[in-house]
Amino acid sequence: MIVFEWKKVLIKQKGLLCIGIMFLLKIALLFYQGYDSNSIINSNEEGYKYYINLYQGKLTEEKEKSIKAEYDSVTNAQAYLEDLSHKKRNGEIGFKEYEEKSKKYYECLKNADVFNLVYNQYYYAKEAPDVRYIIDWRGWQTLLSHDAPDVLLIVCLLIVMVPLFCNEYESGMYSLLVSSVRGKYKVAIVKLLSAFVLSAGIVILFSVAEYICVDFMVGLDNSTFPLQSLKFFEYSDWYVSLRQAFVIIVLFRIVGAVLFTAFISVVSVISKKTIVALFTCSTLVFLPYIVYGGTTTLYYLPLPSGLLVGAGYLWGDNYLSAITEEGVDRIILFQKISKNMITLLMLMFVIEIVFLFLTCIVKYSRHTFRLNNFGNKIRKFSCALCVLTILLLILTGCRTEMSEKDNFTFNASEEWRCVKTDEYVISLDPEKNIITAENLDKGEQIVLPKDPFRQDIYETEDRSLKRGYRIRSIFVRDGWCYYLKEILQTDGFQIYGIDLKDFKEELIYNGIQENDKNFFGAFFDRRQDQTSLPSVDYFFLNANYIYYLQGKRLVRIDRNTNSETVLALDVKERSAVYHNGDIYYIDTLNRLSVYKEEDETVNKIDSVYTDQISIEGKRIRYTDLLNDKNIGYYDIET
Repeated sequence: MIVFEWKKVLIKQKGLLCIGIMFLLKIALLFYQGYDSNSIINSNEEGYKYYINLYQGKLTEEKEKSIKAEYDSVTNAQAYLEDLSHKKRNGEIGFKEYEEKSKKYYECLKNADVFNLVYNQYYYAKEAPDVRYIIDWRGWQTLLSHDAPDVLLIVCLLIVMVPLFCNEYESGMYSLLVSSVRGKYKVAIVKLLSAFVLSAGIVILFSVAEYICVDFMVGLDNSTFPLQSLKFFEYSDWYVSLRQAFVIIVLFRIVGAVLFTAFISVVSVISKKTIVALFTCSTLVFLPYIVYGGTTTLYYLPLPSGLLVGAGYLWGDNYLSAITEEGVDRIILFQKISKNMITLLMLMFVIEIVFLFLTCIVKYSRHTFRLNNFGNKIRKFSCALCVLTILLLILTGCRTEMSEKDNFTFNASEEWRCVKTDEYVISLDPEKNIITAENLDKGEQIVLPKDPFRQDIYETEDRSLKRGYRIRSIFVRDGWCYYLKEILQTDGFQIYGIDLKDFKEELIYNGIQENDKNFFGAFFDRRQDQTSLPSVDYFFLNANYIYYLQGKRLVRIDRNTNSETVLALDVKERSAVYHNGDIYYIDTLNRLSVYKEEDETVNKIDSVYTDQISIEGKRIRYTDLLNDKNIGYYDIET
């Protein structure tokens, strides 16, 4: 009978056609979305693959020596090239000798960026060499580190599974089936079992397609490497191989598909209408993604949404660095689910599937219990419990808010290139493109950032060397030095933070568009596609937002979503100051203006016309253009 049900669903009800169409759309979507990567690898994939093939695998003494030797070559390459150029100019060596000797060092400079990525992997693997290997992370991270819902899979399950019961009611076959000898119970059991097996098969089919497509695009080598080889899983408790991790995720998805099929069956038997079942089940599975997408709560819900994603059960803690009055704190964005909790959740899901299975059989067979009052009480209690659970989840949804006022002042026009702290004088030299920190006690001068590879030097067609980035501004607060770096021939900038205690560097914001492919997968040249935008003058940030001035634009970036909002289009160049969450600036008409972060409004102060402002205590010091440029003061509202 199970085979008969499959024939009816797949052939008569066009289920096989639906699966085929969704499968082809899935493959097309996978190739369109591409794989995880970054602009550095995309610009020099050959160099990246060379280093990965050379150093991949478990860290050994020989690999460490080789990596350190390459480190020295890359670090000193520019000095060697300058020395060779000097010798060529003085006639000590000929042009051919210069060409032969300089070729190696040009290659080192060309591959400096991608070697930096591999070198960072080396440092990461060095901390725990038994469970962290050097690996090409792109393919496996694409498979294992995303929690977006598989819409095509969900739609396919809905279209195939809803007619399983609804078609019997709408065609009038239900009365005939129930009136037969085995129709009351056996038909329902066979339908459910065939649906469970079919839903598991669809999940496996889509998962295999995902695996093969990613393997074809970027490769899925080294499947036996530990899961912690991917830095994304640094804090994961699952000490399994990459291949095992993928299999575990597929198993979670199978349980989710079975649970979803059980929900569809119960709703179909109760409603007896295809449209009602489709709407109810769609809402049931998609609403959690909208409300709790990207959070741990999604995986605790007694719904199939978290299981159909599956990946989050293997994740570790995921943090966001935020600035507070005490310094830089890490806020948990995603809290890992322990193995014991996962066991309890799986047990809950199995019990839920069994309960829905029995409920569907009882409803389909029209079986009535003698203890009707008791049954009604159980149903009412269950409904009340579900409503209460949903309300609690909505009211206690995890979102981090910082309601305290940011107590900090930044005079951008004075401090964008030189700031004095208790320990250091930090200066930006725009011409040399370096940041220095002079120790006030010892008199020592330290060059920041200390990463020797972030030179971004490349060779042009005329074999001259040019820098690929420019440091535009610095911002110092709470023991950290932040700097904004514009990458040449790209459409954005990056912000890095340096901890002044140990000089460790951290990427705070990446505004570089990583996807350099068009619909057909071909690379395009940004220089031919981008519009001309002025450079960023300076920036400042707090726990929630990043602000930057670009020409006449004052722009705010949400640090949680990376979404940009233009706050003003009339800012005079280098004329803004930041004070306790508010931004005071001079507009193009020389009026003093203020943006209030608390209520997100911009107000013009018509009584003050000036061309220069700064914060002094709780007052704004300005040159009064209405009074022969005499110094005036404006009291800041508290």
